Amino acid sequence: MYAIALHDTETEGVVGYVHPVKPMNMPEFDDKLRESWTCYQSWLKDDFGLNYDIEDFVEWHNCNYEMKIESVIIDFIQLL
Repeated sequence: MYAIALHDTETEGVVGYVHPVKPMNMPEFDDKLRESWTCYQSWLKDDFGLNYDIEDFVEWHNCNYEMKIESVIIDFIQLL
């Protein structure tokens, strides 16, 4: 699976991770996701301020773009 981390433009913190619902060309996925993420942040900043989470973005993206995405939960295990 190929997932992309989305970072907040202001804080540079990770907001969450997403991947395409259907397999697709990864450079194309990256390009479309960058466009969508930029548009989403601009829309929120103009209308609501920058209060959002990854689930809000996924819902907004899937309503406004043909390419569908899902959020991904990423964790790690550290061996002692």
